[in-house]
Amino acid sequence: MKTNRSRLFALIALSFIIGAGFAVARRNSITIEQAKAPVPSTKVTAALGTAPLRALQATPQVTLYSISPHALSASPAAAGKEKFGSWVVLGKTAVSGTQKNVLLQAFYEGISRSGGTMLCFEPRHALRVQNNGKSYDFVICFACRQFTSPTQKYNQAINPEAQTVFDAILKNAGVPLAG
Repeated sequence: MKTNRSRLFALIALSFIIGAGFAVARRNSITIEQAKAPVPSTKVTAALGTAPLRALQATPQVTLYSISPHALSASPAAAGKEKFGSWVVLGKTAVSGTQKNVLLQAFYEGISRSGGTMLCFEPRHALRVQNNGKSYDFVICFACRQFTSPTQKYNQAINPEAQTVFDAILKNAGVPLAG
């Protein structure tokens, strides 16, 4: 358990390093080459579903969104703004290569280490993956510790520690975060 936590923190540090263009993370001496494609656990496979998981693994890039938890697309304040389902998009960034591996590792670790959820759902993050003509959307609320999965009837649990990596990638791309 401690090894997984250390690995997650090392990957968080690595995401900052990648954005800055450095070759080596000083924390735990992790090199960029060590951020390989993550291997999902059985719990991750069950939470995401086979087709979305295959798409996440196969596509060269995913789109990470910052969304407003309160500005629903039907509200007058949302008029003329880009939408992601029912939420207004604050910004988005394409994530590929090593940075995608870091993001997916955090996502998978968050699912693997998840516990209980809250009853609210005020998401501030979303992921979209497109592969073979299909699009899969994941809407994530770290505060509520849950996310939507396109193949599951009910929301799935996620550990909020993964938010650090999501936020770091968005900030590094200059994307505003929801308050």
